[in-house]
Amino acid sequence: MRKLLLLLAAGLMVSAFIFGCSTEDPWSPSPSNELVLSFVSGPSGEVAYGANISFSWTSRGGVGEVVYRYRLGADSWSAWSNVTTVNYQDVTSADTMYVEAQDEADQSNAISQGFTVGSAGGADTEAPAVWIVSSPAEGSFVATGSSVSISWMGEDAVDGDHLNYWYSFAGVDSDTLPATTITYDNVLAGAVTFTVWASDQSGNEADPASVSFTIQDATILYVDDFLWIDAATGGVDMVKERDQKNFYRSALQGKAFAEWDVAIDGVPTAADMIPYNVIVWCADSDIGANDFTWYDNQDLIDDMDAYLTGGGKLLVTGPWTIGDLQGYDYVVADTSFAYEWFAVDTIHQVIDTTWWWDDTPFDTLVAFPDSTVIDTSDMVSWDYWSHFTWAVAVENSLFDIPDSMKIDVAKNGDQDDYAIETPILRNDPGTGITTEKLFTWGLDVDGDEPIPYGSPIGHVVSFSGVRQVAMLNFDTYAMPLPQITQTFQTILEKFGE
Repeated sequence: MRKLLLLLAAGLMVSAFIFGCSTEDPWSPSPSNELVLSFVSGPSGEVAYGANISFSWTSRGGVGEVVYRYRLGADSWSAWSNVTTVNYQDVTSADTMYVEAQDEADQSNAISQGFTVGSAGGADTEAPAVWIVSSPAEGSFVATGSSVSISWMGEDAVDGDHLNYWYSFAGVDSDTLPATTITYDNVLAGAVTFTVWASDQSGNEADPASVSFTIQDATILYVDDFLWIDAATGGVDMVKERDQKNFYRSALQGKAFAEWDVAIDGVPTAADMIPYNVIVWCADSDIGANDFTWYDNQDLIDDMDAYLTGGGKLLVTGPWTIGDLQGYDYVVADTSFAYEWFAVDTIHQVIDTTWWWDDTPFDTLVAFPDSTVIDTSDMVSWDYWSHFTWAVAVENSLFDIPDSMKIDVAKNGDQDDYAIETPILRNDPGTGITTEKLFTWGLDVDGDEPIPYGSPIGHVVSFSGVRQVAMLNFDTYAMPLPQITQTFQTILEKFGE
C-alpha cells in the first residue's frame, strides 16, 4: 500500500510539472508575468497653443527590471532608461506620444496617445498680466528683523496660468521660476520695493507689479497679557492664542511693531518699553478671567508711569481696565495712576443690579452716592454687573471710528461684555488735561438699555494739547476685526504713528 501511495504521489508531482509547464518552450515567461504598459497622465484632447504638457506612464508584470524609451511624433527615440515621465514646452502642433517598454526576458509592449493643439490665431503677441495678491500694504512699515511674505498671480490669454516669473527685492534679483510666493526672513532696515515680472510661453513679458514699503525698527510694542487656557485639559489653548495674536497683528497691519507676551516674556519694565513710541496693551481678553491684572503689580504701575512721564504713549484695552487699576476701589485718589494718566476723576457708582431678598427676585436700578452705605446682610445674592452688546461711537467725534460695534457671539459665547465702572472723566484746562470720548455703552443682548446708558467706555487723554493715552475699557478681541482695525489705526495716527 505504501508503494502505491508513493507512486501515486510521484505521478501527481509529474503531472503537476507537466501541466504547470504546458508551453512548448518551458523557459519562456509565465503568462502571469505578461508585461503591460499604460499611460498614467497626459493630454488626449486639445491643448492650448504654446502650452506646456507632460506625459507619465507605468507598467505591471514583466520579468526583472523594466526599461522604457519614448518619442514625440517624428522625434528620435530616447535612450532606454527607467524614466517614466517627460515634459514638453511650448507645444504648437498636434502630435502623438509613443512609449515602449522592455523587460529582462525581452518581453516588450508599446502604447501611443495623440492630442491636438488649439489655433494659434496668428503669432502670440499678447502680453500676460501679473499682480500682487498679498504683501505689506503700499507705503506701510515693517519691523526690522521680522519676516515678509509676498505672493502674486498671473494670467495669459493663450497660456492661462502656465507662466514664468522673476522678481527683485532690496536690489537682489531671482532666477526665472514658476513659483508664485516668496518669504524673506530677518529683513533689514530700509525703504524697499518688491517687483515681479511674468512671461508667457511665447516670450511675451507682462508689465511688472510692485509694492513699496519701509522696514524700520519697531516704534510700537504690542503686549499680550492674557493666556487662553483649555478648560478641558488645563493646558494652553493654542488655537485661541494664535487667533488672538493674529487678530491684533491684523489690527496693527501697516505699522512697524514688535510683540511682547507676558506669559512668555514676563512683565515688561520701563527699560523694555522706553525704546517704543507707543505701547498697545491688550488686557484680559476673556470676560471674567483674571489672568493678569494691573493693580496687583505696583512695579508695573511705577514703570508705566516712568514711561509716560518720558513722553511715551499708551493704548490699553480690556473690559476690567479701570477696575483693575483701582483694585475695585471706587474712590479715585488724585495721586493714583488712573487719575493722573487716564484722567478718571471719579467712578460713577450707578450699577445695573439684581437683588434676591427673602427669595423673591426683583430688578431695580439704584444710584449709590459716595456716602451711601448698603447693608447686604439680609441679601441672598447681589449681581452688580452691567451688561452691554454694542459699543456706540460718540456723536461728532473728531476720530474716524465706526458708528457702532457689536460683539461677535462666536468669540465670547453669550454676546455680552461686562463693566463694573462708569468713569467721570477730567477736563482741566488749568493743568492742560482734556479728554475726548470715543465710545459709549450701547444696548445689551436683550435690547435693553444698560444703566447708565450712554456712559463712556472709550476715551483719549491729551496733555497740553498732545494726545498721549487712550483707553478702550471693553473686550476689543470680541469685536469684529474691521471695526477694531479702524479704531486702532485712527488712534495710532492721532498719536503720530
